[in-house]
Amino acid sequence: MKFARLGLALLAATAIGALVAAPASAAPAGVYRTGGGEAGEVMLEASAYPVQLIGERLQPGPFLGDLVLFETEDAKGVCEDVELDGGERSEPSTGGYLLQANYLECELDTVSVNVDMDTCMYLYTNVELVKGGEYVSDASIICKEGHAIKIADPGGSCNLTIPPQAFNGVVGTINYTLGGQDVILGSTGGSGMKYTAKGFGCVLLGIGEGTFENASSKLDTVLRGDA
Repeated sequence: MKFARLGLALLAATAIGALVAAPASAAPAGVYRTGGGEAGEVMLEASAYPVQLIGERLQPGPFLGDLVLFETEDAKGVCEDVELDGGERSEPSTGGYLLQANYLECELDTVSVNVDMDTCMYLYTNVELVKGGEYVSDASIICKEGHAIKIADPGGSCNLTIPPQAFNGVVGTINYTLGGQDVILGSTGGSGMKYTAKGFGCVLLGIGEGTFENASSKLDTVLRGDA
């Protein structure tokens, strides 16, 4: 499914737009910026290679980005931080990006939960630039056969399973200079995500039990290169 278009207007609505992209500067080795590829493709490029693409929660200055792992009309799961790993890059890249996520200190409403990605990763393909900071892309969750993202409270009273799937989503980026380094401020999200809920705790949280397709997510992150 194609990503819905998300431009700087939505970034502004989430307070990212309050940050003004800094002029291009002499980037330290290994720092990522988005650049223009051929035929409207977006290109991720660093000032030196090889480089490891990594990311964490967006929190420049006083602004703290949203990390909504799971949300329905009745329940919301948020995390304090996320560690992203996009693997090692040896050259500028276009076309596809695979991100492994490790969510930290998460709660479903006020209940502490554990998040097990269980080999699952986020895959973005056919990424194309529409205009500055605005992209369209295909997005999906991919896992090894028989695996899925698992969210559960320590007592096991509510267990959520998010299987491999394609989903509806949005994406936007801004090139920014943070702490003297060029980075990418990114905001991604999805809706219509499928999941299964089991346990009386899920009923108490208002999620219910069964299989549904009404979950959404939103992640505001900083992507940078680690040489």
